[in-house]
Amino acid sequence: MSSRSDKLGFSPQKEIIYNKVLPYSESVDEESNSQIADIKANLARSVQLKELRPGVAYWTARLHTYINLYGRKFSKADHLAFIQLYHELITIPDLEFKLVESFSKTLNVLLKKRNILSRDDLVLPWRPLYELVKRILYSSYEQLGMQWIPGSIEGCLKNLVQSARVYFSDESTQEMLDEWRPLMCPFDYTMEVAITYFVSFLPTTLPPEKHHMGFKLWIDEFLQIWDSYHNSPQWEGTLLELFARVAEDNIGYIDWKPYIEKFLTCYLRGFNLPVGSKKLQVARRTKGYANGVMATLIVAMMGKDQEALTHLKTFFKAVESFFHPSNAGKFTFKLQRVLHKIPQAFINRLHRERYAPESWQNRIPEDYRLTESDITMFVEAFKPVIFLAIFSKMGHLDAAVGLQCLSLVRPELVIPQLLEKTYAALETLTEPHQLTATLSCVVSVARSMLKGRKRFPEGPTHVLPLMMAVLPGIDPNDFIKCMITFQAISTFVALVPLVDCSQAHLHWTDLTEQERELCSATAAFEDFITLFMERCFILIENSTFEHTTSQDSTQAKVNRQENLVEVGLASTFSTMLNQCSPQIYQVALDKLFRYMSSRVFETKVAGKMLASLCRSTVKVNPTKALSKFIPHCSRIVLSLTSSEEVQNEVELDNELLFNLQVLSEIVRCDSAVLLTYKSTILKVLRATLHLRCKQGYQLASTVLKYFLKAMTIIYPLEYCSIAEGLSRPISEYLPIRVSSTVLKYFLKAMTIIYPLEYCSIAEGLSRPISEYLPIRHWGTTGDVESLNIQWHIPTPKGVEAAKEFFDIFFHPEIEKIKGFVQGQPLNRDELLQSLTIILNTIVGMAFILPRWNKEPLADVNYSRADYNEMHLTTGVPDTGGVFNNTREEVANLMNDLQAYMLQNHADDTKSMLHIIVIYSNLVSYFGCSKEEYNSRSHSFALVKRSMEDKLRKNKRHLRPLLIDRIYLQHDFRRINSSKGLYTANDRVIVHNLVTLSTSHYSVVRTKAQEVLLQCYDYYSASRHDTVSKVLAGLKEDKDIPHHQFKGSLYIMVGHGRPPFACIHRWKVLHDSWLAIIQAGHSEKPSITAVMDKLMVKIQKHFSTVAVNYQVTDECLKAVDPLLDSAAVPAASKPGLSPDELKEATIWLEGRNQENTRIYNNLVESLVNLIEDGNLRWKFSQLALGFLGLLIRTDIPFPPSGVRLMVNSLVHEALTVRKIAIATVGAILKQQKRPHKKMVIDPVAQALSTSSSASEEGLNPGVRSDNTWHHYDCTHPPTKDEWEKMVFVEKTHWGYYQWPKSFEVYAPMSEQPKLGRSIEELSPGELAIYTAFSDADFVERLIRFLSLEERKGKDKFQSKRFTLFKGLFRNFDDAFLPVLKPHLQRLSEDTQESSQRCLSEIVSALIRGYKHWPYEKIEKLWEFLVPILRTVLGQMTVETIRDWNTCFTAASESRDPRKLYWLLETLMESPIRGDGGSFSDASRLFVLQGCLIQQEWRVPSLLHRLLAYLEQHLTHTYKNVRDRVGNVLSWIFLFDYTMPNGNVTTSPHTQEFASKLLPRLTALKKLVIEGGASASNMEVMEVQSSEDEARQDIIKLSKTVMKWLIGSIGKMFSHVTPEMLQFLPMLAPLETVESDEELSELACLTLACMAQSLMPSHIIPHAIKALEQVAIGTSWHGKCSMLQYMQVMIFYNLYAISQPQYVEQIKNLIVGLLKDERLEVREAAATTLSGLFHCGFFKMDSQLQKDFEKLCKTKLPAKRLRLQDPQFNAEAFYSSIIQRHAGVLGLSACIQSCPYDVPIWMPQILMDLTDHLHDPQPIELTVRKTFSDFRRTHHDNWQEHKQQFTDDQLVILTDLLVSPCYYA
Repeated sequence: MSSRSDKLGFSPQKEIIYNKVLPYSESVDEESNSQIADIKANLARSVQLKELRPGVAYWTARLHTYINLYGRKFSKADHLAFIQLYHELITIPDLEFKLVESFSKTLNVLLKKRNILSRDDLVLPWRPLYELVKRILYSSYEQLGMQWIPGSIEGCLKNLVQSARVYFSDESTQEMLDEWRPLMCPFDYTMEVAITYFVSFLPTTLPPEKHHMGFKLWIDEFLQIWDSYHNSPQWEGTLLELFARVAEDNIGYIDWKPYIEKFLTCYLRGFNLPVGSKKLQVARRTKGYANGVMATLIVAMMGKDQEALTHLKTFFKAVESFFHPSNAGKFTFKLQRVLHKIPQAFINRLHRERYAPESWQNRIPEDYRLTESDITMFVEAFKPVIFLAIFSKMGHLDAAVGLQCLSLVRPELVIPQLLEKTYAALETLTEPHQLTATLSCVVSVARSMLKGRKRFPEGPTHVLPLMMAVLPGIDPNDFIKCMITFQAISTFVALVPLVDCSQAHLHWTDLTEQERELCSATAAFEDFITLFMERCFILIENSTFEHTTSQDSTQAKVNRQENLVEVGLASTFSTMLNQCSPQIYQVALDKLFRYMSSRVFETKVAGKMLASLCRSTVKVNPTKALSKFIPHCSRIVLSLTSSEEVQNEVELDNELLFNLQVLSEIVRCDSAVLLTYKSTILKVLRATLHLRCKQGYQLASTVLKYFLKAMTIIYPLEYCSIAEGLSRPISEYLPIRVSSTVLKYFLKAMTIIYPLEYCSIAEGLSRPISEYLPIRHWGTTGDVESLNIQWHIPTPKGVEAAKEFFDIFFHPEIEKIKGFVQGQPLNRDELLQSLTIILNTIVGMAFILPRWNKEPLADVNYSRADYNEMHLTTGVPDTGGVFNNTREEVANLMNDLQAYMLQNHADDTKSMLHIIVIYSNLVSYFGCSKEEYNSRSHSFALVKRSMEDKLRKNKRHLRPLLIDRIYLQHDFRRINSSKGLYTANDRVIVHNLVTLSTSHYSVVRTKAQEVLLQCYDYYSASRHDTVSKVLAGLKEDKDIPHHQFKGSLYIMVGHGRPPFACIHRWKVLHDSWLAIIQAGHSEKPSITAVMDKLMVKIQKHFSTVAVNYQVTDECLKAVDPLLDSAAVPAASKPGLSPDELKEATIWLEGRNQENTRIYNNLVESLVNLIEDGNLRWKFSQLALGFLGLLIRTDIPFPPSGVRLMVNSLVHEALTVRKIAIATVGAILKQQKRPHKKMVIDPVAQALSTSSSASEEGLNPGVRSDNTWHHYDCTHPPTKDEWEKMVFVEKTHWGYYQWPKSFEVYAPMSEQPKLGRSIEELSPGELAIYTAFSDADFVERLIRFLSLEERKGKDKFQSKRFTLFKGLFRNFDDAFLPVLKPHLQRLSEDTQESSQRCLSEIVSALIRGYKHWPYEKIEKLWEFLVPILRTVLGQMTVETIRDWNTCFTAASESRDPRKLYWLLETLMESPIRGDGGSFSDASRLFVLQGCLIQQEWRVPSLLHRLLAYLEQHLTHTYKNVRDRVGNVLSWIFLFDYTMPNGNVTTSPHTQEFASKLLPRLTALKKLVIEGGASASNMEVMEVQSSEDEARQDIIKLSKTVMKWLIGSIGKMFSHVTPEMLQFLPMLAPLETVESDEELSELACLTLACMAQSLMPSHIIPHAIKALEQVAIGTSWHGKCSMLQYMQVMIFYNLYAISQPQYVEQIKNLIVGLLKDERLEVREAAATTLSGLFHCGFFKMDSQLQKDFEKLCKTKLPAKRLRLQDPQFNAEAFYSSIIQRHAGVLGLSACIQSCPYDVPIWMPQILMDLTDHLHDPQPIELTVRKTFSDFRRTHHDNWQEHKQQFTDDQLVILTDLLVSPCYYA
């Protein structure tokens, strides 16, 4: 590092190491210093100029590019200066959202590498970021349409906070707790908000000595809160992210043991796995924990002991069978992800412990580090499930990734079993999916198989057998198998040098026995390649164009599968040849040449495939290969083209085209060798470039193009460049992802950026065996420091040859076109031919053709900041300036040609398309395009992730991958070096493209638009430069043709980019929007569709554009370190002078004023256009929509706009009214008057209302200091009482903790005046006041609002609610006199739409009187209460939801004391009976919605309501009972006590249940009586003759079950012991056939209770309840209980797995195995099998002995039973039950292992055979067991039968194989 410091002048933070391996690396340091000096100076000056856009934005992008080019190659001081600057920039008040997004990305990049900046280096304040996140992510203006926030900004901000929280101060944790704890009310959405803030912001990386200031302040508190919740609240998954993060950052410092079981239990429950015979799933609130989060947490909890691993093993045992392919379901996708998430987290931790470099971050204590036994146990736990999941119907990728991770640490445990399955799959012909899955997995472990020699030394010996065995997979009839075979072969040959080492024993005396065998096996490499090529030739012959298109002879393009096969074939062959020894290469070359020279193929499919193989061969050894191919191909081409007839033929012979195609492929090689054949190639080009046949001269042009490229570009000589990407190296081709990485063939043909030789050994493979033993380097990784890349640098001879070809072929074509433009004759084919030659020449020479050296245009630059081009060294050879003007010359010529053709030959679309492509290459192509780079970069990243060593990391990649990464770095430099400023030449091309984008021909328009938009990306100024020209095409002018109008519209749309109308520049927005509104009208459907598309895109991409920009003083101070002249490197320019700074302030003020002027003018213009009435309805609505986008929070909406929107409220068109309603609501929010607040002391307030003192410390729940704002009103408040009240509107305040500074609204006397006179209103307010004071206007408005829009689909509209709420909030009761008659009329109208309108206004009225004086509120309620009583009595099915929403919205965020009149009105005897059952249920429903919003603050009302409902639990009507049950569940929702909290004053579940239990005990009697009367059928008959008491009990049970179902799904606390006492009463009801409702409710109740989460102290109560059912008399109840038990145990597996509970349950089930009822015994056996299967019961020998003992229960002989008159039948049946119990127990053991054969199973099966002839039902049970065994073990019987002896197999065969009918 010291040498770097000496050379650079500073110590760089973190460089990109690949730059130093580039061939021009010596100039990179000087270049980077110059670049960073420029960036520092211009970024700082842009800030000083106060030009955030475009100045700061432009130099921010340059900083991004710099980091991508060089890494963080700046000093620590500069690094900190950049961070501080962007932190200040991003926290500028009201910064534009797009700039927030841009700056946050930059700041995140600067902070992301936490290893290079410690907490000692940097401290960031957390509060500014919190304020920013709150302003954007929790904006109250967004839903009103006053702020338009980009959707992508959320991810940017979260990433920024994630990076920044590492550097928050030590005190920040306590500050955050003080800030957000008051939000933690469990009943309110603010709980989720608080948890989200904590998860995002809390720092967890403090050093151990400061843990008391960090996580120790909250970890126990949060864990207890999480543990106290038992119903998966929405925020649970979010909180788990915090636990996972703190666990990972502080491994060894937190004791997780008390919570491991609960974490895994909740994780298991989150999969919603179907358990038990009924498999009834109950809907849950959440989707369970995220796999990635849980993986991190589970792995972080490991260490010191193996408790976490033991529990993890239990987890996998429980879910093992769900991984089996036959058990797929909704859960499978998520469950599969476990297989790679947890192993990846495990590998990451191992890397951190053993291989990660030293860092300032917390080290894991030695005693908590993973041991070797931990690793082994982890792998053993995963093996069973991962091998089951290989054949999953959801795919095998997760299993493959998991196996890859496991093989890195224990290859000896994983790979042998995988190979065994693979060899078996290779032998089967009927199940190709097995081969696909296993081969993919083998590929994923290939590196471990070769490198894990210490643990798995036999791994390399499997390589050659596998490679030989997979060759039949190259099957033209099976695409998937073919591709996976290519993948497997290419992966192995990339890792293994194909060198014959069979003679190594003659030279090496230290060979081990295994190495000797391996060396001997390598003799087969030559045979392997020969066989591989033969299979490839068969594939080619079966892929000819005629074969592939036999069904459609007109098909012109090969289909996608053919393309993929071509890529796979060429890639594999290329990789193979690069790894070959010279001898084997020669064999392959000879074989390929013999095949190629004796065949002729069509050039679309087979010819391309064979030509690609030839190209791959040439790349590896051009000297040998060219000597064969060029003479042969050129001889045939020259001989066939020697006659003039051939020159003029339109269709050429396939032989000529095929050889020309091969030539076009093989010229892409080392120029030094290619120059040898220059004269031959020149002859071929002379003979073919001007063929009349289009395909012929196109192939010839391709030869020219790639010959020129070979002469002029830089590429690694030893890293084979594969033109067109058809035989890409493995770095570009991994068939495991092949469907997402393959580009279209045409695009591939344009790239040549691939290695010449793909060898994994830097020294090559040509050394003799005596010097080098290849087998010891199998799987070797490369080292960046010693890659020894040999770069091809364009030589003078190569450049001279390029010049020669350029002069010979390029200039004549230029002259032809010049003559054509001047009027000389040239037919279309000849013109197209010339353009093709010019295009290919430019592409071939692109690297050495410089940009035109022109001054940037000043008239399009509206920035005051400085711009310059990024001059990067890319190794371009010196050409002496010969080509300096080539691009400009061609550009001028194309400009003249376009003008001439548009005038004379506008219909020559093919030539036009070539002109467009030439434009594109002239502007942006300099040897590598951005699209090519992005594609290769993406492919590289995919392969790197698949092939990298995730355990050791440290860039330990294969050498070819490293070379490819370095070449990508070179390409990235080439792309950025070609970017220039917008010049006059660029302007000509861009304007020409605009012209062509509006061409009459759609094909030309489409291509031109594509290239034009690329130019817009390339030059940001070009978009602004062409705005006026594009908009001119939209004018309503008869002279503007349809195609020009349509083309202009498409340019506006943007094709995947933000449209013109969303550019963040007010002038462009002004012009664009007005042009769209005034655009020419067309009724053509295509135009209408484009216009609709444009509007959708504007709505999607538009984000609020700042009008007033500002740069704070803190930002100006933050740039000073960047301008420090003592820094190294110093800024290239000084900062602004004081005078310039003052000038910048004046300029910014002027700019803001100009923006404001344009904004107001835009609004006025849109208003005038609408009011003029000349617009068609569609455009008028668009204009209104635009006006809606212009509502802002910082600038009042102009009065003219307000008037227009208010008038639009009564427009005839529904769409217009909807827009106006939303917009006026936003305007009213904008006009909202600020209300004064004051700080109070809640404790003092409590003391003023009572004598109680407050409790100290954290004490959540009801306390003496927070009951003063509870609802406890016994009479309407008087005026004095009202004015003395301190209202707390938000329901969460005070529950958990009071804020440090608590604000409430000041008294009414201090609030702004609401009831104002007309003179006191602003113009905008006056417009609204005037309209709503007009009775006619209001009458029309109410009439429209009362209309039905969509029958049956209308509902309460929040936009209307917001509108009226704003009216009553801003204008007091000014409009009530006008509205009252309408409200009265609507209340009497029972029509659905009228009631909906009334509900919206009433809700808004109640919410809007928030700041009204008492007198007005009292008068309001005098009017409202009768109306409410009326509507409550006439609700219908259609309106009930609307009224529920009405009262819910009215009660939201309001102090309940303000709602006295509403609450008391709703509480007035809701169940009356006078309006029918629906009316009663409806009143309860709306009351429920109102009370829910008040949550914990109305305990007195909840008690009153409970007391009232207790009288109606046995109501006659079902819907009332259902509603009562639902309301009860909400009442008891608030019966929840947080950890360390007080007991709630709301009603308690325990007390209520205790009242119900005695009343329900009569259910048992009913069951018994019903059983007696039904001859032991035990079906409770519910007949019409039942007495009233019996009916009441049944009704009560239904209500109770409704309550239980609702409560268990909602409540925060766990199931109470009292709830479990209902279980014995409800279990028998599940099978009541005569009452379907009762049966269904019982079934659902039991399912809910079974799946509920139970803490350990509840388990004894649950078991007690089960035992009560077991000793009962109802066999139906016992069966239900057994099904219940299985689900309950699975969903509470860890809590209930304590030994004492296990023993109790075992005894209970074994006892039920002996039940006298057959159905109970069979249900007990099923449950027992399930509990064995999930690992709850261990398969111990004692239990088996007990079952065997029962099986041996003696039975009297059949003869004795039939003949002895004294035979004791009762004793006999008792013996049968005992023996049947034993058989059922053994059968349960068998059925518990459906997919394997444990060591104990064969003997049990043999024991069961002894009972085949026992009396029924024993015989039937045994036969069913054997039948099930055969069914479940059939698929893997070849493997399973190994566990049986020969004698046992004979017996099984006799039992399982049906006898032949003809035997």
